[in-house]
Amino acid sequence: MKTTLIAWSRSLFYMLAIVAAFGIAGANAQVMTNTISATSAVNTYTVAAGVTSVTVDMAGGSGGSFAGGVGGKGGRVQATLAVTPGQVLYICIGGVGANGIVAASAAGGASVGGEGGGVGGGNSGGSGGGAATSIRTSITGGPTSVASLNTRLLVAGGGGGGNYSCSLQKNGGAAVFQVD
Repeated sequence: MKTTLIAWSRSLFYMLAIVAAFGIAGANAQVMTNTISATSAVNTYTVAAGVTSVTVDMAGGSGGSFAGGVGGKGGRVQATLAVTPGQVLYICIGGVGANGIVAASAAGGASVGGEGGGVGGGNSGGSGGGAATSIRTSITGGPTSVASLNTRLLVAGGGGGGNYSCSLQKNGGAAVFQVD
């Protein structure tokens, strides 16, 4: 049995690290490490021959900040998914929400983040929420289409956007979908 570990961390650039353990688990396992620079919101990973499960550690995008309000961190999820050799997984990386703008709404993070609210005037604009990160089996119709959203295997929610006058931060959630 072969197992693959997929982990990614967020910094100024997105990085996706893939570690595959080949052979029988234990002292005789061979480990192969690949690091892939994720240059777009949607990335693909093709399951290697003999691999039957992937262990994933991922997080959603952080919310934007604004004056006294710091954006919340994205939710984090860790799970092991059953896969088949040759299967293509689509990794939709959630972007960071835009920082707040006075008297305007800031954009949500790329890959479907929530837009900041409260555009009543003055300093009431909010920061954009971070976008969710997900692993899917298809992106037919694009990452925001219903057909694509229905193929999500794993989701880490994005963090809430900060407010101009409130220092509360709201962290994102995580969801695990079981595919039958």
